[in-house]
Amino acid sequence: MAIEVAGYDQIEEVARGGFGVVYRARQVGFDRTVALKVLSQLQADDHAARRWQRECQAMGALSWHPNIVAVYDLGTTGDGHPYLAMEFLDRGSLADRLLHLGPLSWEEAVNMTIQVSGALQAAHDAGVLHRDLKPENVMVGLYGEAKLTDFGLATSETAVATAAGMASFTIAHAAPEALQGERVGPPGDVYSLGSTLFHLLAGRPPFLRQGDENVLAAVTRVVNDPLPDLRGLGVPESVAAAVEAATAKDPAARPTTPADLGRLLQEAQHDAGLAVTEMRLDPRGEGSGQTLAAGSRPAPPPPADGEDSGPTVRGPRPAAPTTSSGPADAPAARRPWPRRRPPHRRSNRPHPARGPRHPARRRGPAGGWDDGPGRGRSLAAPPADRGRGGGRAARRGRRRGGAGRGRWRRGRRRRRPGRRRRGGSGRRHDPGG
Repeated sequence: MAIEVAGYDQIEEVARGGFGVVYRARQVGFDRTVALKVLSQLQADDHAARRWQRECQAMGALSWHPNIVAVYDLGTTGDGHPYLAMEFLDRGSLADRLLHLGPLSWEEAVNMTIQVSGALQAAHDAGVLHRDLKPENVMVGLYGEAKLTDFGLATSETAVATAAGMASFTIAHAAPEALQGERVGPPGDVYSLGSTLFHLLAGRPPFLRQGDENVLAAVTRVVNDPLPDLRGLGVPESVAAAVEAATAKDPAARPTTPADLGRLLQEAQHDAGLAVTEMRLDPRGEGSGQTLAAGSRPAPPPPADGEDSGPTVRGPRPAAPTTSSGPADAPAARRPWPRRRPPHRRSNRPHPARGPRHPARRRGPAGGWDDGPGRGRSLAAPPADRGRGGGRAARRGRRRGGAGRGRWRRGRRRRRPGRRRRGGSGRRHDPGG
């Protein structure tokens, strides 16, 4: 069915789901390709429509995060359906990769999950719960990075009630407390994140079986059955333990925040000798993730002699043990480098032509320089060769052709006999008398 959206053209359908249809379109004002998600489940409920709008505004506020899909526009179509315009990612989602390539390697799955952990933590810090985290809602960006999308789409009770297929699909990664009708908080998103990681590693959700059509049986397994063991698939012990902790039945036994789960996976990367994936959080330091940074965790102990130290992990330096007088290993204060002499100070380095300088040099009582006792000239009066007066400017004038030019030249260079003296009577000098 063709739709009309003001400001967009070249609209063509890309995918269809239980909540609506995704179109590829061109935003005329910016001449760029965008994804238009047109919803059909919220049009009859004004309260749900207002709730959807608030969720979209929250998602727009998170568009600064590099691992969250950027939102460009929000509005309604010509026939009254709400739509959301966001960046178009033609590489698909993690569910598409699972469908075409099978399970991911544990290294790639952990890398993707750490990125999503940072995005989910930033959302929690902003007061937004995702509530529908699954591989279908994690897109693959242009550079292969994970991009979280579809915030709050599972919060509509009418959507679950009217679409059994969608309800069974949501069950695959829903927390046990959500299936039992209890209130879902941040630990519910942590469970969905751990369940998504299990799906990436095993190629299937943890509690759904092939061809399983009994929704009640699936709910029972999610609530009661233990998590299948991942160690038989070649997953390291530390990664398997992190998944088991995230998918614990008791919300209090799970990692408190998505950032805590991301930290556990970073530890697993370090233990395996891999480069630690950066977990990008709010740089303004808001919320519970304000102390986290790229690879932030306590520094590992130094390796023993002859042991490989592994890759370098960036993180905050641990604080030195403090005593009553301050840190035990506080280094001595260092002078800033380079040291620069203040502009008002005078250098005492010797001049290449005038000799050494001294700050105590001053004028003598008769106009000469007095350098003090034992410091070169100590003059009570100007020297004899400077006695003609006039000061430095006059002497400079005489050297440039004034009355004393002949005398100055005699001190520098001997004249030849028989040459005419400049400035005289004009008769030739007779050297013989």
